[in-house]
Amino acid sequence: MPRSLTRHPLLALAALAAGLYLLAVIGVSLASRERVLGPGTPKHFCGFYLDCHRMVALEGVEVRQTLGELRPTGRFYVVTLRFASDAKRAVMHTGRLSAVVRGDDGRRLTRVEPAERALAMDPGADVGLPDRPIAPGQHFLTRIVFDIPSTVTAPRLYVRDTDRYALLTELFLLGDEDSVLHARTTFTLATPRATARRHAG
Repeated sequence: MPRSLTRHPLLALAALAAGLYLLAVIGVSLASRERVLGPGTPKHFCGFYLDCHRMVALEGVEVRQTLGELRPTGRFYVVTLRFASDAKRAVMHTGRLSAVVRGDDGRRLTRVEPAERALAMDPGADVGLPDRPIAPGQHFLTRIVFDIPSTVTAPRLYVRDTDRYALLTELFLLGDEDSVLHARTTFTLATPRATARRHAG
């Protein structure tokens, strides 16, 4: 132990506690396993203030062969997400979110924004991942689109908060999905709810 710490017992205790906490974070992360959620099961987000009131759930999946004039290389997956807040008083914000699909073959697929713009011509929920407020106890639906090859049989959706301050906080938060080395929580898109449509949306 450095001589400076031996001269300051409180500083030494603080360093020891920090080291033990970091070991606990790493140990819990290494013991974690990926969680794959089905429709209706929410995933919570903890922000910079550790409020953990925001949540997202998979509302449904629809498979389309076309969107407007666009045709996919595989199939368009139109994914409806439900964002909600269980806060009692505070108005929450969805934050800066990203969403990718991970294939069972290791492929990483990003959103198809031109298809989302075509989808916006449909009546219904919002499109995209807007950073918007959510009043206490309220929710809203939004839709995002992926072009998923037919060879991918078990696609999983990964939604995360990309706010750098939140990520920095959660990096060392015990048991948090974004803590160092922790396994991820995803949504399965291989669901019986998925239905095929062969006409333009």
